[in-house]
Amino acid sequence: MTTQPDSEADFQLRKLLASEQAEDLLDHPWAWEGARWNELVFALLRQVLPPQDEALRDLVEWLSELELLGMNELDGLWSDNAIRSDEPHARRILGELQAAGIAAADAEAALAAIVDAAHALCRRYDGRIQKYVRRYAETLLNEVGDDFRFRSLSQDAAAAAFTVWLQNCFNMPLSLIDESMVAFAKAHGLSTTELIDAADRAGFNVAFVDDLIQVVEAEERLMEAQPEKPEAGHGPA
Repeated sequence: MTTQPDSEADFQLRKLLASEQAEDLLDHPWAWEGARWNELVFALLRQVLPPQDEALRDLVEWLSELELLGMNELDGLWSDNAIRSDEPHARRILGELQAAGIAAADAEAALAAIVDAAHALCRRYDGRIQKYVRRYAETLLNEVGDDFRFRSLSQDAAAAAFTVWLQNCFNMPLSLIDESMVAFAKAHGLSTTELIDAADRAGFNVAFVDDLIQVVEAEERLMEAQPEKPEAGHGPA
């Protein structure tokens, strides 16, 4: 199987994520979209299994660490008639659930719930939960002009304000596509759409990428504004 080479957008995003600034921002809520999927898995299992919130959250994290919650792999277990519970991936999940003290029937129901969710997200949203969430966030943004009339704000300014609000209050995977994002993309011969797509492929919240680019761009401007230090001269002989 031939591996497709990274695009320039993937490479530039990887450089951003490897920067010191990224480490400082990794406490960003839902920086990683995998965490958003894990939280949905937790919420689904909570409806299927007996109440045990803390233990259940630990179990979801354990399944994630074992790489058992990959959406494509879960989608591969889906069928119209029944979950393919005899597949190795399914058996591993069921084994871990039962090892945690969950009855076999409950474990089967839990597996079915997360497989059905993964199948829907793969079928309609390329297996990217952020695209599902973004769809509804963009609906809210598109309706701002219908619901609000601002005397002192243009439509673009109002949309930018609501994008920040949705980012900050609801951790929505939206990009401001502001001057920093546009400048960064242009500097690397990219479009902002290519950067957003790269963030989706890498599984990072594009709002986190927004913040990261803003920090990097601000630091670069600060460095450029600093006067050059004169070279040390030689004293009199």
